[in-house]
Amino acid sequence: MIQTIRDFFWVVLLPISWVYSWSVLLTFCLKKTKSPKIPTISVGNIHSGGTGKTPLVMEIAAHYSKRKPAILSRGYRSKLSSQGARVDIGESNGPALFGDEPWMMANKGVATVYIGANRKKVLDTYKIETIHQLLILDDGFQHRQLNREVDLVVIPGDENPLSSSCLPAGNLREPLRGLKRATGIVITCADRNAPQLLKWKSLIAQTAPEVPVFFAERKSHWPADSKTWGAFCGIANPLRFKKDLEKTCNLQFFKSFRDHNDYSQREMEELLKAATQASVNALLTTEKDLPKVEPFFRERGFPLFAVPVSYELPADFWAFLEKGIEKAC
Repeated sequence: MIQTIRDFFWVVLLPISWVYSWSVLLTFCLKKTKSPKIPTISVGNIHSGGTGKTPLVMEIAAHYSKRKPAILSRGYRSKLSSQGARVDIGESNGPALFGDEPWMMANKGVATVYIGANRKKVLDTYKIETIHQLLILDDGFQHRQLNREVDLVVIPGDENPLSSSCLPAGNLREPLRGLKRATGIVITCADRNAPQLLKWKSLIAQTAPEVPVFFAERKSHWPADSKTWGAFCGIANPLRFKKDLEKTCNLQFFKSFRDHNDYSQREMEELLKAATQASVNALLTTEKDLPKVEPFFRERGFPLFAVPVSYELPADFWAFLEKGIEKAC
C-alpha cells in the first residue's frame, strides 16, 4: 500500500520536476554576467541543502588566507540580504542580521564575509576587488551574475545517486547534467570506503566525464572530557550530524530542529530538561547553531560545545585550484 502511494506521487510529481529543471536552465541562459577583476572560486551544489559546502568554503578561505579572501554569500534568511552588507562580528544580533551561516563563517576569522541577494551590486558597493585578492562565492553554482575561474560542485557522498531527481519529486535544484558546467566536483564523505562513493563516481563519469572529481573526508572535532553527551541541531541534514557523533562518543539523546531554526525560549528550556533527565554531562551542537543558544545555556551553567567540521583534501585538489587561480592572474 505504501509503495503504491509512493509510486502515485512519483508519477504526479515527475512532470513538474521536468518543467522545473528546464526553467532553471532557461534562467541561466538569460542572466547577464560580470567578470570580477580578482580570481574567483565558486562553491555550490545541485542538491537542496545539506551537502557540506560551508566547511569547504572555510577550508579554501583558510588555505588562501594570505590573499585576504572575501566570501560573498546570498545571506539566506538575513534581514540585510536585500540591501547587502559586510558582516560585522561586533553586532549583538549577528545571526538574524546577516544569516547564521555567514555569521559563523565571519567568526572563523579567516576571511571577510559579505552578503547580498544582488552579489554583483555588493561587489561594487563594497569595492571588494580593490580590497581583496581572492573572491569565494558561497552557494554560487546556480548564481550566474558573476563569472568564476573555478566552479566547484559539492556532492554529499552519503546520498543515493540513483534516486536523484529535481524538485519537487526529489532534492535536486537542477538536473544532473548541470554538472557539465562545473570545473571540479568534490564528493564529501565520512568514510572514503562508503559504497555510495563508487556509485557517484560512476554516475559522474557518465554525466560529466571531463570534470575532475575529488574526495573530501569529513572530520568532526569536539572535547573528549565528558563521558555522556546529548546533542541537537537545526541543519538541513541532522542525521549526518548524529551519525558522525555516534561513531566516537556516548550519545544519550539527540534532538533535531528545522534548518536555520531560531530557537525559542520554550525549545531551549525543553532541551535543558531533556539533558538533565538523560543525565548527560554536556550538550553538543553545530557551529551554526551555537551563537543562537549559547547565552541561554551559559546563564544556566550547563556545558555546551560546538562541533567544528573540517575536511581532509588531497594535494591534487589544491594543485587544481592553483591552476584555476593562475588563469586570472
